[in-house]
Amino acid sequence: MDNNPVYVVGAQRSGTTVLGLLLSKHRDIFMTVHGKLLYYLIVWIYNDFSQATQFHPRLDEIIFSLNRRPILGIGESDKEKMFSLLSNKFYLRDFDNMTKEEIISYIWTSIYRELSCNKEILGDKYNEYLLQLTQIIRIFPKARFIFIHRNYNDVAESMVRHFAGRVLCPETYEDAVIKWAQWNLNWLNFRDKLLPDHRLEISYSDMITNPRKIFSDICEFLQIPFYDEYAEIVDNTIINKNIESSLKMEIDYASIERVFPKFWEVVRVLNY
Repeated sequence: MDNNPVYVVGAQRSGTTVLGLLLSKHRDIFMTVHGKLLYYLIVWIYNDFSQATQFHPRLDEIIFSLNRRPILGIGESDKEKMFSLLSNKFYLRDFDNMTKEEIISYIWTSIYRELSCNKEILGDKYNEYLLQLTQIIRIFPKARFIFIHRNYNDVAESMVRHFAGRVLCPETYEDAVIKWAQWNLNWLNFRDKLLPDHRLEISYSDMITNPRKIFSDICEFLQIPFYDEYAEIVDNTIINKNIESSLKMEIDYASIERVFPKFWEVVRVLNY
């Protein structure tokens, strides 16, 4: 098993969760959805690292943070095992003479390999990895990414409806469209740093209208079989998903351009 994990990324409300959950059902893939262990390791260790003797990996704080929201794609027993490993597996002496990148790689890989029961592919889906792409590739130079994107109108409608009342979430369609453009631009600015065979880009509409083709392409990208039972799982999961919203929205694109001048560039590159 090479140290080349797979990360599913995309702006919120773009189909990342469905994609991640379907990958977790493949017999050769161990995929958490909102597992976000790597996210917290980057926050606590990569971004707040000290070589001094007071260095602490903050694994107790990470356990607390991980336990705030459900981790999908794995069972409750796997989640509890993850927390137990974080609590008991590592000692400060394990990290002697390691760089911060090596420490994070060691912790994440050790835990995911132990949980995976020797599955070939290890990975996680978390939208906020779009904000950590540079750090991830420094930690895992062989990491592979599956990026999914969706029409900005549908994302805006879904985001405003789904996140209504949440603190610091977009309250207007304009704010949601700007967030869509900002997060997708992070990917567009990063993707050329990857080798072509380390990235795969798909659209939400293609995944919904032609799921067998898309997941066959994903399996080919990951070099694993697209077997019949898995194809049926894909079909049965995707069958009731909507491609786009039926709600017609009034959006002030002039105000979006003023706040985010690159908006139409992102739209053009993603073929919307």
